[in-house]
Amino acid sequence: MNTLIILLSLMVSASSATKTHNDTSTMKLDMTKYDKINVYNFHGNVSVNSITSSNAVIRSKRKLEATSSKKLQRAMNEIYLDTMTMDGELYLYIEDPHKSLESIWGDYLNYQDNNTEYRHSGIKSVGIKYEFDLDLELPSNVDAVISTHKGDINLSGIKGELSVLNHQGNINLEGVHQVDHVKSHHGELKVKFDEQPDNDVSFATHHGDISVSFRNTPSAQLDLDSYHGSFFTDFDWKPSPSTTLKKNENGKTKYKVGDTTNIQIGGGKHVLKFRSHHGNIHILKH
Repeated sequence: MNTLIILLSLMVSASSATKTHNDTSTMKLDMTKYDKINVYNFHGNVSVNSITSSNAVIRSKRKLEATSSKKLQRAMNEIYLDTMTMDGELYLYIEDPHKSLESIWGDYLNYQDNNTEYRHSGIKSVGIKYEFDLDLELPSNVDAVISTHKGDINLSGIKGELSVLNHQGNINLEGVHQVDHVKSHHGELKVKFDEQPDNDVSFATHHGDISVSFRNTPSAQLDLDSYHGSFFTDFDWKPSPSTTLKKNENGKTKYKVGDTTNIQIGGGKHVLKFRSHHGNIHILKH
């Protein structure tokens, strides 16, 4: 009983020592000045809605937590939402002196710890936690990359070229058209197309279902792969030949038949690639 009382006392003491700070900010940006917007949140949700205006509105809710008042004050000064312009594109990101954005997903960026080759956080980041919830209103025709490391992404009505990525959280897109990539690691993907996409599209998550829906029968070649999952569709389909890979080795030509399932819906105009290790794949009509 004494042990339990001591543990409870320690928990209460630790909780009461935590210092917190919450604030909000709003930015208005003329998107005619930029070719594209790239949004890289770290911890927190991202919500995106379309507007008819050419001016974007960015609302941010910052939540800081620290183990002391001095640490909290330092976090208030050092960790904030910032912008920069590069090659005609706008970047919206979290300024954190202990992290940097690096290219590890090809054309996309991800936050990495700055300290040591083993990527461990430095001593100055100990005792500080933060979260940003972002609410964006963007012109409907904008091209965009929307990303967060941990949090849900909800987007509606953006018709421009889109890539949407996170590591832990669900992704929900509605009323979209030109989607390139939708990727998560731990989360469900739901994509609702207003129109047939004019390009090949990739959908991938390691743990979660993928659900993609269309108003009418799409013209698509489906490249499907789920280690623990099944495929469901509302549309008529037929098998397609598997991709055959050709390789020259030691003067001999070798052929390997692809490991994925390939089917055709409609005219088979564009390739829709689906990857989920633990999850089902749904191709639906809405």
